[in-house]
Amino acid sequence: AAAARRADPKAVRADLEAGVVTEREVLEHIVTSTANAVRRYDDVVIAHLFSVLPKLGIREEDVPMELIEELADAAAEGGAIIEIDERWSCPSARTVAPFLDRGLELLISTDAHRRDHIGRYEHVAAALRELSAG
Repeated sequence: AAAARRADPKAVRADLEAGVVTEREVLEHIVTSTANAVRRYDDVVIAHLFSVLPKLGIREEDVPMELIEELADAAAEGGAIIEIDERWSCPSARTVAPFLDRGLELLISTDAHRRDHIGRYEHVAAALRELSAG
């Protein structure tokens, strides 16, 4: 589909709204491209996974679990690390859990761009609490 060739979130969102591409197709492209990267390169950190979704009008909780599981499998094969990012408030505990189930290392980051955001971990702390409760 046309959206697969475009990287600009505004163009992809427009294609979604026009019916040129489906939400499922977009999510499959994101997962497939990320899976290919973690299989191809060493020491990959999957940073702020799914942070682009709000720009596309897609909610992270709408990502099918089978796609997350597929990516977690690829990440485990490739020895990747999964990051929970404070600045982008993603990924969620739901998304991170399959990666941890496969033994991936977890990295937490503020991704701070301002001094007063350094060391602030509200989203990360909530995700970690949810993961430990699960």
